[in-house]
Amino acid sequence: MSTGYNVIRRTDGKRSISVTANADLAQIEPFRVTTEVVRDFIPELRARHPGVSLELDGSSQEEQSSLVETGYAFIAAMFGIYALMAIPLKSYIQPLIIMSVIPFGIIGAVIGHWLLGMTLNAVSLIGIIALAGVVVNDSIVMVDFVNRKIAEGIDAAVASVQAGAERFRAILLTSLTTF
Repeated sequence: MSTGYNVIRRTDGKRSISVTANADLAQIEPFRVTTEVVRDFIPELRARHPGVSLELDGSSQEEQSSLVETGYAFIAAMFGIYALMAIPLKSYIQPLIIMSVIPFGIIGAVIGHWLLGMTLNAVSLIGIIALAGVVVNDSIVMVDFVNRKIAEGIDAAVASVQAGAERFRAILLTSLTTF
């Protein structure tokens, strides 16, 4: 904490105060500090002073907008993955089956962040998008094996069980090498 200048600043005709901080990156992520202040401190401040409003600026605003942009990129990537799989598979359903594993990867990533006490940030979301590619790749290995076994005349349920047993090592090695 330090003393500030005795100046009344106005933004759009309203008094404004800039609050800045430098977070020790060895202790905590800056986005986590911002999240905790907005979640824990601001409601109490607004309860005491009803006219107070909050607006993020600088790197906090940039990180928040990059999170939104990364979300849009993720959605676009999912449509791209779907389209690229629908064409060679000649099916609208099989790409959905393949992509159905993506939520499980995302849940695992979120749980991993939670267990490690980390916040989701822009770099995390880029990693999650990459993770979606890995789990889709693994799912393609399974679906391709099942398709080949069905073409040989084996029942779909039996082919699925065989795919899990026979392609486990290939899927594990694919994931580990990508990791």
